[in-house]
Formats: sequence, C-alpha cells, structure tokens
Amino acid sequence: MKRILLACLVLMLCASAAQAGVTYDTVRATENLYVGSVYGTDKLALDNSESTMTLTLAPGSTTRYPINFTVAPTRATGASGLYLNVTQTTSGLSSGSMQALDVTANAGSNANTGAIRGAQIKARQPDAGCTDLVAIYASVDQKDQTCTNQRGLEVSIDGDAGGAATTTQGVVVYNNSSGNQGTDIAYDINGGTASGHDKFTYDIRFQQGATVDEGTDGKLAWGSCYLDVSRTLTSQTTEGNSLTLDLTTDSTFLTGTNITYSSARGSAPLKITGTYSGVDGGYTGVLVQTTNTGEHTADGAGIIGTKCIVTNTAALADGNIYGGQFWAKHNHATNVMTAQASLIGLEGIAYNAGNGPARTVIGVNAGYHNEGDVAKGDGSVFRGIQVICDDASGATQADETTGICLWNMAGTQTGAIRIVESDGGFGSLLDFSAAGTCIVADTDAVPANSTHKILIRVGDTTYYIPVHSTW
Repeated sequence: MKRILLACLVLMLCASAAQAGVTYDTVRATENLYVGSVYGTDKLALDNSESTMTLTLAPGSTTRYPINFTVAPTRATGASGLYLNVTQTTSGLSSGSMQALDVTANAGSNANTGAIRGAQIKARQPDAGCTDLVAIYASVDQKDQTCTNQRGLEVSIDGDAGGAATTTQGVVVYNNSSGNQGTDIAYDINGGTASGHDKFTYDIRFQQGATVDEGTDGKLAWGSCYLDVSRTLTSQTTEGNSLTLDLTTDSTFLTGTNITYSSARGSAPLKITGTYSGVDGGYTGVLVQTTNTGEHTADGAGIIGTKCIVTNTAALADGNIYGGQFWAKHNHATNVMTAQASLIGLEGIAYNAGNGPARTVIGVNAGYHNEGDVAKGDGSVFRGIQVICDDASGATQADETTGICLWNMAGTQTGAIRIVESDGGFGSLLDFSAAGTCIVADTDAVPANSTHKILIRVGDTTYYIPVHSTW
C-alpha cells in the first residue's frame, strides 16, 4: 500500500511539472511542497539527468516561501534538514567548476531599493541552550590528492565596467548582539582551543598595495602579541618606508600609545631591524619628519621631533640609566672605511634654511638639572657633557685622537669657547683631577713663580702655557 501511495505522489508532481512547472499565479497561493522520508525508505527521485522540477511565481504572487521544507520531529545529532551529496564521476574537470549548490538572486528591472541577497542563512537559538551557534560552517577537506589552491571561503566582487557602487566591501561584520557577550571578536584566527590546530605562514597577507584604514576613530589593539614589520631594501633610489604614520591636523594627533612590558636584560618593547644593501646610501632606520606651521607666542611652547624620557624610581647599587644611546658601529674583518668615510655616533645640527632670521640656533643643548635637597655624598658627579676616549686595542691609533674638536667649517666665529656665568658662576676655567700629562712640571719657570705649564700643540710643534701657582 505504501509503494502505491508513493507512486501516486510521484505522478502528481511530474504532472504539475509538465504544466510549465509548479505555478503560483494568485496572491492566495499558500501551498507548500513537502519532501520527506518514512523510515528512510521512501524517496522522491529524478533519475533522468535532464529532469528538472521548476517552480515559477507569477508577478502578482506575494508568496514569500514558495518551497518550505519542514523536518518533523526534531532531528538528533548529526542530522540535516537538507542534504546534498554531489560526486564527480569523471577523472577530472576539463574546464569550469563544479558546485554542490548554485544559488542566484536576480534583481528585476523594477528593483529600486531594499537588499538583494544571494543567500540568507541564520542559525537561531530560540528557547534552549547550545554550545556553539554558527551561521555558516565552511570546511575544505583535502585528502591524499593534490590541489593548487585550497580556500575555506572565497569572496569575489564582480560587475560590468558601467556599473557603479557607492561602497564595495568584500566582508562586512556587524555586531547586533544584546551586549551581554563577555568578549566580541570580529575575526579570530585559530580561535578557541588551539588543540590540533596548525599555525599559518601568514595570518593576514596584504598584496597589490593593500592598506589598513582605521575608518572613524578606530584602533589596532595588539594585546599580548607583537607587531613585526619587515621589508628588504635593495639598491633603491627613493625612500622606502615599511611603516608610515602621517600626522596631518590637530584632529589626527596621536596620543596615548603606551607600551608596558616586563622582561629580562637586553629585551625591547619595540625593535626595528633594518638591512640595507644599496650603494647610494640614505637609508634611515627610523625617520621622523615634523613640520611646524603655527606661531608660538608662549615661553616653553614648541614641537619635538623625538622625545625619550626614562624615569628611575628604584635604589641602584650599580648600573646606568640612559635617556638615549646611539652607536655607529663598523663590524667587518676585512672591509675598510677610508678616512673620508665617518662613523658618527650622534649628530645634532640646528639648520636655518631660509631667509627668515632664526636668532638663536643651538646644535646640541646638553646639561644636567638637579632639584634634590639631600646631600649627594662623596664620589657624586654631575657633568653637563662627558666625553670618553677609549682605544681598547692601543696599537692601532689613528693619526688624530681627540676628545673634543672645534671645527670652523665656514665663516668667522666670535670665539671657539664661550663662558657665560650666572648666579654662582664657575669655580675655575679648567678643573684637572691631577697634573697628568696635560700639565707638566716646569723647572725652567718663566716667570719665577710658575711651577707648571700646559702643553699646546700647533701643527707638529708643541708649545707651553705657564701655570702660576701664585702671583
């Protein structure tokens, strides 16, 4: 009896399909097509490869769901309301592609507003708890065969040359949640438990000049991760900047960047490693370019290209605290830097480049500032500038080894050294820790009360300045 009823159902469907498909031509069309199985034995089959079941809605129809699949009773674990299994039976595809499901939503000529979606998929959790609620689960399962490209999700934006869109976006994620979520994440790579997960060569890869736009007051929060920016520069004739931050107006002023870390000796919260192999030079590890166009009228106002402040609050038995440290290092066993090529640890130049007068120009401003009231004790040293000469080898000294060189490259200077005294002034012009080699004993004292003399070298000739112990 069951087989007779099934045969009648098949004949009725085929008869309807023969009449230009299943046609709804009135607004009263509310019929649903139910396809199901009883005990997993009854099937609705289209055995001929040319067979097609067509559903046509007349323009006047208001039927929203012309086909409604209802699975009852509620299915158990692993069940699907609709299951498609398409198998390629030939040895390979000569061209084109094979789809298990092909869905197209065509906009009519009268379409004007609203949204047209190729597919709308929703996973709802109305009245019971669940572990995972996933709208779309996309999986690529590549077995023992080889494929060229393997993609879990591919998004293609297409259109004719004459078409125009206000905004084109590949993927958009909205957060329309209730706000009760503990953590909201738009994109999570290897999220959840990482058990059995393999890492990616690149979590995100940019190509064809791709950029990241912060939109409206957005931010990139790295948490406990780190930002690794690398780029190899080879024989470039123009500037190549791996990471560029362009500050234009007051509205884009960058503030609040705080890198907090605790680690061992030798570590750094921000490390920039650059490799340059060009022959023209001009490579810059960190480039800061700031242009000021506003007039400053208050004392202390101004701009700072780079500012570094290191604050110590610990008791130190030894060691050093550096506000900044700069090394220019040559490190090769055989390559030679000639005399005109220089290693310069730090260069500070105040540069007046226009006709508008700059009345105070200081190349380097160095000093110390003390606000402590407690006596510092024996051995304390406060120095505005300290110059260290350290020829560790001792056998390969240069033609000139000088602690300080004052070089007049052009123009007439009013003086080589200027002493400006204010408040208490300086105790002496020169303060020697000991006579040493700079001041030598003078047995031929001229005048008579001179017991020592200062050595001065002019060219290859050594001269002396007598030092008077008394007058």
